[in-house]
Amino acid sequence: MGQERDCGKLTRELKRSQRDPPPLHVKIVNTESKGGVPMFNATRRVLWAGLWLGALVFEAGGFGQNYISIIVVPHVPGSPAHQTFPYSINEQGVIAGYYTFGSGLTPHGFVRATDGTITPFDPPGVPVSGTFAFSINAAGAITGYYVGGTFPFTNHGFVRSPEGNFVFFDPPGSTSTTAVSINGGGAITGYYFDASNVKHGFVRSADGTLTSFDPPGSTATTAVSVNASGAIAGYDEVKDITHGFVRQPNGTFVTFDPPESTGTTVQGINNAGVITGYYTVASGQKIGFVRAADGTITSFQAGFSTFPTSINAAGAVTGSYVDSSGTSGQNFVRAPDGSITSFVPLPTPVLGFFCGGSAFPTSINNNGAIVGWCFTGVPNPSIIGFARFQ
Repeated sequence: MGQERDCGKLTRELKRSQRDPPPLHVKIVNTESKGGVPMFNATRRVLWAGLWLGALVFEAGGFGQNYISIIVVPHVPGSPAHQTFPYSINEQGVIAGYYTFGSGLTPHGFVRATDGTITPFDPPGVPVSGTFAFSINAAGAITGYYVGGTFPFTNHGFVRSPEGNFVFFDPPGSTSTTAVSINGGGAITGYYFDASNVKHGFVRSADGTLTSFDPPGSTATTAVSVNASGAIAGYDEVKDITHGFVRQPNGTFVTFDPPESTGTTVQGINNAGVITGYYTVASGQKIGFVRAADGTITSFQAGFSTFPTSINAAGAVTGSYVDSSGTSGQNFVRAPDGSITSFVPLPTPVLGFFCGGSAFPTSINNNGAIVGWCFTGVPNPSIIGFARFQ
């Protein structure tokens, strides 16, 4: 489900898409091919020829959807903006992520229980200058990384048990570790940099065994998601071009690219082995895709450029898109049948704040609940989390 993936890369591409407004005439096309902190809770296009297999529906006001705002630290007018980033929601509806607080906007992890109680956390017993939680499994175990509090301020992976106990880890030779996904059995995947600044993937088994890996020929490996069987999805770089990959539980690799891709970015894999992500075409547009376990790839567009971020067990996908005017941070959910619904998070105001700008879904659970974050409006813009329940 949720994950950090490569947020910097996704943010850069969203900004690029917004700087270069697309043509106004856009079609949604599917093509197929093979190959103690308070929490305030309020209910409240590839312009190519193709067959129209999906439909975009706008969800005005939610139509039966239930939205909540998630604010770990309330914004105080006149103070530095505090920000809440939910990144993962499990089957029970427990949410994990991170928030920033204080004049330096220091990141801290949090977990939100189903009753709305929020527990902030940082790894204990070690110097910490930032905590980033990215994935929570069905049992409530959370993984992510923390930034050391002393020079050279390196990243280290962690897993936090449902009881709040921490284990820290780094693959051998790592100078910076980013853990991004944990499955139901406790296996964790992510990536790290070695002393030569080369990026490699890793998997940490539930017993703590760490295994590094790279697809053949890769010069930079980004592992982003691990499913129940231990299959890992991600993307790697070969001669400055990114390609999707899946690493099977036996350690073998399958690499892939949708047709016409000039760069493929994988964002998640579900327990059936279905993968989602996006790819770039020659025009610079980003196109969403789902790849079935048999290798069949289906492309789809929610807008001019489409950025899927998460896929659940049924194959429902959520993410954001850039519309035909060049505005980023529009939201969608794609049903397993291919129909696409665009939605606008509309939490009731909390301390005067609500989603008043771009929003970015980060995770969808097996019940179809979605979490993400959004920009609030003026005069004191901030970032708050949201959850959208069926």
